[in-house]
Amino acid sequence: MRPNKRPLLIGITGNIGTGKSSVCSLIEQQFTVVYADEVAKTILESQHCKDILFQRWGSKVLSKDAIDRVSIAKIVFQDPHELDFLNNLIHPLVLAIFETFVENATEEVLFFEVPLLFEANLAASFDFIVLITAERDIRIKRLLERDQTDVESITARIDAQLDDALKMHAVDHIIVNNGEPEELVQAVEQMLILALNCPPRQVDLFTEI
Repeated sequence: MRPNKRPLLIGITGNIGTGKSSVCSLIEQQFTVVYADEVAKTILESQHCKDILFQRWGSKVLSKDAIDRVSIAKIVFQDPHELDFLNNLIHPLVLAIFETFVENATEEVLFFEVPLLFEANLAASFDFIVLITAERDIRIKRLLERDQTDVESITARIDAQLDDALKMHAVDHIIVNNGEPEELVQAVEQMLILALNCPPRQVDLFTEI
């Protein structure tokens, strides 16, 4: 454990289709990665959240008593107010679980994949932040292959997110993921050298500003 009794905290962020999962899969070969979306998914399936979402949006967001994430995505990515509602419900619970990971950590370093890191005002919670980017056309192609949906739905989701250009000045490192897998491996290796040698900051542990 580090002298200040917490691990080095490294945030991985980027918009949909940029390849965050590919980057984190490479990181996971050596280190622990905590995924915000997986934590949020677990929270979303709790009975507490099901009841609240049913009251808000009705039976269309439930399928055989399970949360229909596709239906929810269509609602929130087409209406900023509904996206705010969902984020305000889920984010505080996600942050509480993040803090538990840090408190119980035995590792020297923890990676957190947080797609909405800047939207949730979490930049001050990390010692080192990595932004994954890719060209828009490449992102759309990846999402079409992955999600089996239409271009209109994908572009709506992309446009609902904070543009990369507004994040670049606030990160410590940028990985441009437009190329081949071999290039990504090299980019991740270079990033790890920088991230693991960064000095710890005075962070605000997972407190929304």
